[in-house]
Amino acid sequence: MTTQSEKIFRGTLIDAAKTKVNIGGGEIAAVVYTFDVTEVFKGQVQTVKDRRVAKVTMLGTLQKQQAGQRVLPGLPLLSTGKQYLLMVAPAGPTGLTTTMGLGQGAFQILSGGKTEVAVNEFNNIGLFTDTSQPGARIAAPVSAGSDRQKGAIPYTELAAQIHTLLGQ
Repeated sequence: MTTQSEKIFRGTLIDAAKTKVNIGGGEIAAVVYTFDVTEVFKGQVQTVKDRRVAKVTMLGTLQKQQAGQRVLPGLPLLSTGKQYLLMVAPAGPTGLTTTMGLGQGAFQILSGGKTEVAVNEFNNIGLFTDTSQPGARIAAPVSAGSDRQKGAIPYTELAAQIHTLLGQ
């Protein structure tokens, strides 16, 4: 997911606006998500009035997004005011994109007591299978005999893993 992402950034969702994209002579509904970016791992973001901003246009309707309903299974649900680390796929010819692996590439950043944690829409299942590698420790315990690890990971460890994978 890391190497094939066009952009990887951390930011707060500050706006979601409806739009339409032209596909095959017709129009379909989409949502433009605008993020106030606090950290860039990969790719370029815009600077608007001394703020770093990223815009991501995804398939969907603003009504469904605001109601917490998915247009398609697996698409991430994003909420205004929340912080995310997003691994954004390259946009297609229509300008539409999504996160890598759909909900797998959309990590919500949560306050976990004294530390921030990151968890994707699938509870990080299967992302960190080799816990002997630096930055791959899982914060939540893994059940005995399980080969599918899951749970929130400290944000600093996720960020370190991304930097390592990108050779930074």
